[in-house]
Amino acid sequence: MKRRKFIIVGFLVLWFPFLLTAGWAATTVKDVEGHIMCMCKDKCGKVLANCTCDTSHQYRMDISLKLQEGLTKEQVIQTYIDRYGEKVLSAPTKKGFNLVAWIAPFFAIMVGGFGIRHVILKWVSMRKEEKQSEGIQQKDHPKNEKYSHLLEKELKEFD
Repeated sequence: MKRRKFIIVGFLVLWFPFLLTAGWAATTVKDVEGHIMCMCKDKCGKVLANCTCDTSHQYRMDISLKLQEGLTKEQVIQTYIDRYGEKVLSAPTKKGFNLVAWIAPFFAIMVGGFGIRHVILKWVSMRKEEKQSEGIQQKDHPKNEKYSHLLEKELKEFD
């Protein structure tokens, strides 16, 4: 019986934060601001959440009114897309041609990684070939061994 209570309490403690952030939580202006760019006359290029110009305050009031009317976050964002086009979004959508903006950086990193790997493997193989050719040259010249023994012998006598 104690074990069952412990499991239930543990389950509730672990899932409590997830229950608080569930879908029924009220959408705030901050939730919408992060997805929309400021479309002011100065063309500041900031996300609405970070912009402090007068136009951004008007957008915040407009978003607040739309949320009070009962529109969802997606519907509010869609009204701005209808008014200004997709350039109002702070991140490109994940469909159509915009999908390239999401995939291209990862693809470029992979291609670059394979290219770097290819170059490094080529350098390593060239180095191995050089060492092998040096080894063959040393084996071809037994005089080197003779002189190295003489050098070692003289150095021992010098000490």
